[in-house]
Amino acid sequence: FRLTIQWTPGHVGVEGDEKADELAKRAAEGEYTPLTDPNSCLSHPLPSSHAAMVAAFTKHTRTSWAKEWNSSSQDRHLKRFDTGLPSSSFYKLYD
Repeated sequence: FRLTIQWTPGHVGVEGDEKADELAKRAAEGEYTPLTDPNSCLSHPLPSSHAAMVAAFTKHTRTSWAKEWNSSSQDRHLKRFDTGLPSSSFYKLYD
């Protein structure tokens, strides 16, 4: 096993940087690609980062909330004017 770490001066014009950015973003969102080498110490999935778990939870909660909101018969008068979900900052007014 050999690991090389190399500093790069910036993001523009560095070969492979776009691919690295894409893979880093996918990793931050909780995705991973298992390695094919069974002898590798990294062949098992790595744990998700805290930020990725929070983002996934927020996305799941918002999707569930949207389904509930859209199927609810309450606030139907409001929905005639505004079909979107109330923003999270709206609820902070009541805290």
